[in-house]
Amino acid sequence: MKKVLLTNLYIEKYSGSELDTVTVANYFVENGWDVTIFTLVKGYPLINDLIKKVKIYDYYNVDEMNKEFDLIWAHHFPVLDYLIFNKNVKADYIHFVSLSSYEPYEALPLYYKKLNLVSTLSGESLDVLKKNRYDYKNVHLFTNYSFKRYFELEKKYREKIKKICIVSNHIPLELLEFKEIAEKENIVVDIYGEGYKFVKINENILKKYDVVISIGKTVNYSLSLGIPTYCYDRFGGDGYIDMNNINKSYYYNFSGRYSRKQKKPKDIYNDIVNNYERVLKQKEEIKKYAYDNFCFENNIQKVLKEILATEKLDMEELINDYEQMSISSAIIIREFINKQEYMGKTFKTYYFTKDGKVDWYSFKTYRYDNLDNKYSRTIKIKKDATRIRIDLCNVKGMIIKKIKINGKNIPLKSIYNAIKVYDGYISLNNNPYIILDNVKSKLEIEVIMNKLDVDIYLNEIIKYSNANEQLNQIVNSKGWKMLDKIRKLMSIVRKR
Repeated sequence: MKKVLLTNLYIEKYSGSELDTVTVANYFVENGWDVTIFTLVKGYPLINDLIKKVKIYDYYNVDEMNKEFDLIWAHHFPVLDYLIFNKNVKADYIHFVSLSSYEPYEALPLYYKKLNLVSTLSGESLDVLKKNRYDYKNVHLFTNYSFKRYFELEKKYREKIKKICIVSNHIPLELLEFKEIAEKENIVVDIYGEGYKFVKINENILKKYDVVISIGKTVNYSLSLGIPTYCYDRFGGDGYIDMNNINKSYYYNFSGRYSRKQKKPKDIYNDIVNNYERVLKQKEEIKKYAYDNFCFENNIQKVLKEILATEKLDMEELINDYEQMSISSAIIIREFINKQEYMGKTFKTYYFTKDGKVDWYSFKTYRYDNLDNKYSRTIKIKKDATRIRIDLCNVKGMIIKKIKINGKNIPLKSIYNAIKVYDGYISLNNNPYIILDNVKSKLEIEVIMNKLDVDIYLNEIIKYSNANEQLNQIVNSKGWKMLDKIRKLMSIVRKR
């Protein structure tokens, strides 16, 4: 049986690289491979999506992992560096995949020319590699995808729009206002993503809707289902994906960065409603384009064939040529792990622009002065700032019991991405946050919180949420009311 090792910084949440790793791992299992994943951070809910035969290791038990593989399918160069140059992991073939044009961890390894295959996510990514003076000519495309079963699914279509879903982890203000406009016209608009219905997006969710508004992988999914899809998020976007813009939009990974058109909420509503019928008529042509370009099963078979057609990698030569990597890779991983271990003691601030949007590039990270679970810090705010977002901590499973800003208590129910528990609010992900209006030039921030046993808590929560969809409604509504079962569960976990 052939052995494959996959790498990723995290196997924890429903983010792009994490979902890709799980998808590829499960594909290999289903096709008879022995599959191992190495990650630096593992956790729920994503672990539940792995087929049970997949073995998963992290920084703390890497020495128990097998060290010889037929193939390494790698994301994130520091993880691959660490395994090769510090843990003496070997493989006949290595495929490195860069999944972003901009994220530092997605940069190509220094030794990328020696690998059997290097892939990237989009034409835009190739442009960035060229700009950064990589030898990009031998870099291949392994783009976001959809699955054969999506293309084969039969969907019923309505003549008029009744239901729309927005899928976003960083939803812009104009889409929230669009939702209000649409609902006044009796169109249901549901939001999925961090802070809303935070679930794994699949065909069973998307097929219920007449229009999908999103970017990235969700666009691949909805196009393959034949659903009229509106590409729009924090970068603005390309509007409806049709046969006029699909090629260019796909080139930019359906990110919205092809056109970057910013629209007013009313204009978005009018565009979606007025052009729905036109785009619906193109659904079969769009589905054919999607199948020809990003059907997962077809594309991964082509990639594997190409990898296995190359000469086997000389690992000893690679290690000798880059011997100094043993020092740099160890330092990077050590610092990453150290950061994870104190992340609960950090928080971020973001500013809002004049038109009411979060400026995602304005963030600044601070570390609290820790005093026995009372986290405090004084920070200066820009003089012209009127509104800011504060991410209270940078780790899930923190129970937040009290927030004070300049000596004034902040209602805990105003925390986003958190749910009420026995004596506070627990963070559901890595960025529970509050929004402050009319801010002063100096803020004294004090948060009383402590960490829960995350694995125990989230494992039970996921089991419960799978059986009872009502939990999602509770998690994602304002003024959450926890079920007695969850209160009891939290009491049990607390005693542990």
